[in-house]
Amino acid sequence: MHRKLRLVGWTTHRGMAHVLRCGYPRSVPHTTPPRQCLMCDQDDENIQHLLVGCVFARQFWFCILSSVGLTLTAPKTTDLSFEAWWDRAESAVSVEARKGLNSLITLGAWIYLEAQE
Repeated sequence: MHRKLRLVGWTTHRGMAHVLRCGYPRSVPHTTPPRQCLMCDQDDENIQHLLVGCVFARQFWFCILSSVGLTLTAPKTTDLSFEAWWDRAESAVSVEARKGLNSLITLGAWIYLEAQE
């Protein structure tokens, strides 16, 4: 797996932000007081919110996943963490489709976070 893609997975799992547009340095834990999400202004901006909690993130995932026929695996408002959603999505597809889904989610997260810069 490409080094940058591994970094996205590792930093997300550790509760760290790979890239945030609000001025935080790359790959540092969120120890400063959270700010409101600049996209939706509905919740504190943190890595979980940026990837699955924000309505814009959920729309991004819906568009990406529906383009390959995986609409039902898109994040829902009940998904509280990126990791929990990914586990749910992975268990909803066949074993043969998991590698493709995992690649799509990893690349999607990387692209989405890079766009937030």
